[in-house]
Amino acid sequence: MRPIALQSFPPPVAVQQHLAGGSKTAWRDPRVLEWLRDAFLGKCAYCEKSVTGGVREHFRPKAHSAANANAWENLRLGCHECNGNKERMKGGSQAAPSSQCCLLDPCSSGFRTEDHFKTLAMAERGRPWQVLYLQGVTPEGKEVIDFLKLGPGSVYPSLRGEVLDRYRKTRDMLAALEAKGATLTKADGHRLRTLQRQITSILGDATSFIGALRLHLRSCKPPAAVGPL
Repeated sequence: MRPIALQSFPPPVAVQQHLAGGSKTAWRDPRVLEWLRDAFLGKCAYCEKSVTGGVREHFRPKAHSAANANAWENLRLGCHECNGNKERMKGGSQAAPSSQCCLLDPCSSGFRTEDHFKTLAMAERGRPWQVLYLQGVTPEGKEVIDFLKLGPGSVYPSLRGEVLDRYRKTRDMLAALEAKGATLTKADGHRLRTLQRQITSILGDATSFIGALRLHLRSCKPPAAVGPL
């Protein structure tokens, strides 16, 4: 999970009017799913796996008395796996006092990935940083990993070395060039700018599981030249 400020991505006026039109099934409109894909960058709101289709997911179940099935702030883009696994959560996504934990909301204004999760990079076949595991550090974080099946054996740790290794190699080449300081040649300067663009590309939001990737890289304290994650 990574924070998504859903209020920053309001649907077009025509879609807003359709959602407010009174029909209980207005959320089924294809335009709603299309706009959710844009808002969530084509990734599941919960596991961050890239989805080509996805489903219109209600954070608070439609059956919940306080839920509005057509409320934009209650809609999420979900994958089919998380949509099904979410129903197994204790208390669902209802913050009921009787439930021990409830599903964390990545669109909540107070949600921070690092408050509930940490990452652990494990070597595979003798090569470093091959699998990135997500671990919960709070009861809520552990519940998310357990009930949404984001732990070992799931698709979530499939962030392989091609991303992390490419980042490390690019970072090292960038640091070596920056160490030259005033002795940089014109060719070095061009190469430096190219590597900076590559770093930005690697950390781009098109990457699946970008929240976990950034969380991991922050914990590794990359050089200041990389910029904010």
